[in-house]
Amino acid sequence: MKRIPLPLLILPLAVLAGATPARPKAAKVGAYRDVDPADGAARAEVMAAKEAVQKYFVPALLKLDTVQKAASQVVAGTNYRLECSVTEPGGNSTWVFVVWKQLDGTWLLTDAKREGGFGPTPSSTPPAGP
Repeated sequence: MKRIPLPLLILPLAVLAGATPARPKAAKVGAYRDVDPADGAARAEVMAAKEAVQKYFVPALLKLDTVQKAASQVVAGTNYRLECSVTEPGGNSTWVFVVWKQLDGTWLLTDAKREGGFGPTPSSTPPAGP
């Protein structure tokens, strides 16, 4: 009778013991995750982000109406990406704003763009000349 070395018997068992069932795909580190602007827990942060947008960007001629979609991204602090409906003198449009809540709790607007990309943004409109 042929003898099989013990390590050769244990190896397949160790491999089988280490096999785990397939896990669901994890979210990418640093990826945005959707936030429900109406959710009680997230609402305060989304509204604070909206206020930061109004404070740092929206000139008097724009009215920030509602937050349609929101997403957050954990960085050194948290980025909030807000898709908002905005009333402009020419009608309604959709804008996407990114505000960063820094670790010390202060807010900074890092990006603002009109969806569709047509025309100049109000912040880049040159002042009326003489």
